[in-house]
Amino acid sequence: MKANVIINAQNEQEAERHIEQLQKNGYKRVANCYWTEIFKKEDGWTVQVNRDF
Repeated sequence: MKANVIINAQNEQEAERHIEQLQKNGYKRVANCYWTEIFKKEDGWTVQVNRDF
């Protein structure tokens, strides 16, 4: 799955903040492992959050 937006978080707090905001905005987690999580919205947009540390 190719993401429309990729976020490279520099620390755990930043990653959690982005994930929390995505979920508040209606994105659902569709794939995850610790280092990468992918969220998708009903309109087809996908966002990938990388823990880049």
